[in-house]
Amino acid sequence: MQLIQDNGQPHFGRFEQAPTSFNIQDYDNPFLNQAWRRKLRFKKFSFVGIQHQHYTIGLAIVDLAWAGHGFYYCYDRNNDRFIDLHGLQPFARKTKLQTLDRMKNVSFFKHHDLQIELKEQGDQRQIQVTRKGATLCQANIKRVQTEPLYMCSPTGIRGWTFTHKSMALKVSGHFYDAEGSQIYFDDKSLASLDDSCGFLRPETEWFWLSSQALINGQKIGINLASGVNESCGNENCLWVDGKIYPLNDAIFQQQGDNLWKIYSLDGAIDLRVTTAWRRYENTNLIVAASQFSQWIATIDGRLKTADQSVTFHHVNAVLEQHYAKW
Repeated sequence: MQLIQDNGQPHFGRFEQAPTSFNIQDYDNPFLNQAWRRKLRFKKFSFVGIQHQHYTIGLAIVDLAWAGHGFYYCYDRNNDRFIDLHGLQPFARKTKLQTLDRMKNVSFFKHHDLQIELKEQGDQRQIQVTRKGATLCQANIKRVQTEPLYMCSPTGIRGWTFTHKSMALKVSGHFYDAEGSQIYFDDKSLASLDDSCGFLRPETEWFWLSSQALINGQKIGINLASGVNESCGNENCLWVDGKIYPLNDAIFQQQGDNLWKIYSLDGAIDLRVTTAWRRYENTNLIVAASQFSQWIATIDGRLKTADQSVTFHHVNAVLEQHYAKW
């Protein structure tokens, strides 16, 4: 299935398989007739999260057309030590982020202080993060035996957002912590993949919670968001041993400096989120701006579906709040 239909409009909804082509050249939008406008408005993001029993790792490549951005962090939850690197490339120089149909080609972000490479190889996504030639993280993430989320929803006036999420995936490889120690991923380490693209609102904001953990011998994954797919549907899901269960809309409510409540009106989502270290960026270029917060967090509470009920007690997670004008 090509994402854009013969009538020039996207397929909307959730899909069992990824589109075979992100044929944005066929997208019919009277506000984006010129090729340069289409290129500048099309945004692409790829985030990888890894939960080790003692560390949380996050990395991303962002292609905004007028700028390329990359970041990497490795946070030691035991002693509050961390690596936090990021870079910005004007006009997306040295930045290449493939859409999901072209992931067999290398995606990369290159900056003098940070280099990130992503590539699909068979049923694995290969991750390489270096700093001035020295390896920081090398990971292979297996995408088998887990049902992915693929969805596309309307955004603003004639825009759309596509997202792919896969949670609680097996990961192998190694990384280096802030003290330079080499750490290997083990059978308790789990990863998540987040690939999104589209013609987003020129001014937008969202909340997002992501978690993967072993709970009572089961691989549990959570993806909750608010503000991204505001026109139709949501991307909220629970994963239990690779099987995906949809959830209703989530409300994110801050209740203190380090405390959030995430819940749904039907009571199926009832979580308390306690935040710790925050990765923060605040950029204001007048014509464009971004205020980004991503917290290392723990969650307590419960999620329910018609078939599953999962209780969380001090489970590791990542909470994000992002405002952007682009």
